[in-house]
Amino acid sequence: MNRNKKLWVMLGAVLLTSALIQKWAQNPKRAPQTPMRGAATNAIPAFSDRTRTNLASAFPQARVPLPQSTNDSVSLIVRGKNEDFWAKMKAVHSLGSHLTTNEIASLYELLRSREYPPDRLTKGGVRVLKNDIINALQRQQPPPKNLGALLVGLFEDRQQDPIVRDYALQHLVTSADGTHQFGTAPTGESVLSLPVVASTLTEGLKETDSQIAGTALLGLNALQPADGSDAGKLVDRQALALAADTNANAFARAAAIQVCSLRDVTDAAPIAQRLSLASESLPLRIAAVNALGSLGGQPEIAALNELATGTEAALRPAALAALARLKLR
Repeated sequence: MNRNKKLWVMLGAVLLTSALIQKWAQNPKRAPQTPMRGAATNAIPAFSDRTRTNLASAFPQARVPLPQSTNDSVSLIVRGKNEDFWAKMKAVHSLGSHLTTNEIASLYELLRSREYPPDRLTKGGVRVLKNDIINALQRQQPPPKNLGALLVGLFEDRQQDPIVRDYALQHLVTSADGTHQFGTAPTGESVLSLPVVASTLTEGLKETDSQIAGTALLGLNALQPADGSDAGKLVDRQALALAADTNANAFARAAAIQVCSLRDVTDAAPIAQRLSLASESLPLRIAAVNALGSLGGQPEIAALNELATGTEAALRPAALAALARLKLR
């Protein structure tokens, strides 16, 4: 698991944990209710095969008979209008790693479709299903042609579901090999190169009114190490600018604060301190407090002490952890 995927998981955990803590703090007599496993929400990250639990054991209600062949599976996924979500998910997870050209083309067409809830599928169900179809395509041997271009196209299509567009950006980064080239065909041609991926992510960075800007920044952070190069310094500046943008989406700013922390952009410390004390978004405040443990210094200790001993239960654990990290620096 690369550093960027770890960060996506960490941000997802921060957002979920803070929401549960906030709910408990408002009504402490009730234990926080964990969302149903597999429920589709706007949360990031997209699910990868490495992090998804076994579907049959996680969802007893999903134990439907597997299709008899790969072709039956693709047909059920693409054209099975009377099948429920779990049947389609079972079919997706039954796909092998050697789909035919026609089967891949059918799945590509489904992914591009803007009108895909056949009967009995919710919008959230479509999001999860499309994400897992992309996972299945990434397992193919040899890698299917134009998969990278498909992901770019999904992101660039503004009429697609915004969460599907966000997932496409994530897969664009996490499906890259060591050279960040996608869909290398047997003849050796490369479908997407690193500059194309970076250019797409840079476009995503402009969508500051949604979480897409944060996803794009996380991708740029993964592609470009903080090595002091001109390209590395550019990502540093992009992260700092997004963290400081008061009009940006809260998740995007939380991602930016975390990227600044990872890249040791110390100019973000005053921003993180202000957000930790005054932001209206609890997840963003928690992200800012966490970042202070890496970026802060003596000036930030007083603010962290105030939060660690304050009345806001959701912030105390993060503040205590940040103070402990500061003492080790």
